[in-house]
Amino acid sequence: MILKVLLIAHFLGDFTFQSASMAEGKKNSQGTLLLHSVIYAVVMAAACFLSASPMYALLPAAIFAVSHFVIDECKCLLSRKWDSIWLFLIDQAIHIAIIVLVWRFRYMESVPSALMVWARGIPRANNCLAIALILTVNWDPACVLVRKLFDELSSGAERMAFADEPRAGRIIGKLERFIVVILMLTGQVSAIGFVLTAKSIARFKQFEAQGFAERYLVGTLASTAFAIFTALVLWKLR
Repeated sequence: MILKVLLIAHFLGDFTFQSASMAEGKKNSQGTLLLHSVIYAVVMAAACFLSASPMYALLPAAIFAVSHFVIDECKCLLSRKWDSIWLFLIDQAIHIAIIVLVWRFRYMESVPSALMVWARGIPRANNCLAIALILTVNWDPACVLVRKLFDELSSGAERMAFADEPRAGRIIGKLERFIVVILMLTGQVSAIGFVLTAKSIARFKQFEAQGFAERYLVGTLASTAFAIFTALVLWKLR
């Protein structure tokens, strides 16, 4: 359960509580990077202290805060010359690996907090945390991943067009992934086709523009595949 709490906190701190302007600004501003790192440190510290007694939560919280700042500093330096989806994936892999390694030492597990002891006694609490983790990953992190994938496959003009996409379109993508995840977890896999069909009907006239049709296919297929993959893997690993 503690690992799920830490991963949820990571995705909230590194995505949900980091605006697009902050993500872009930290590449060239040490102050913006520091602000993001402080926000992330606060979120991770809250997760640590909710999971373990204060003496056993302090060291992991410090490790997460310092490592995140160092890794993001390196990422910002590299992104000036190599801003690729692979850099994004490597960055996230290292963050998650550190969280898993700290958890694997069972340091926090040795003296869990009273709240964690109480939560472990609740039936299906572990399943609820697994669902929360899947939904958190499919909210903002999935948006960033799809955007990075699109940037990797697009020209400069197409990137600008995608950047100008109405906010409503991004909310639709998030809700679409939520529905796909819920359908996967409830065993209604065949109903996913109806979700995609309904979305396509709403944009039918726009398919006449080849550029839009290609962006739509890349975004929709990547988004749906991510939702299905995370629902299958994270639910099985719960």
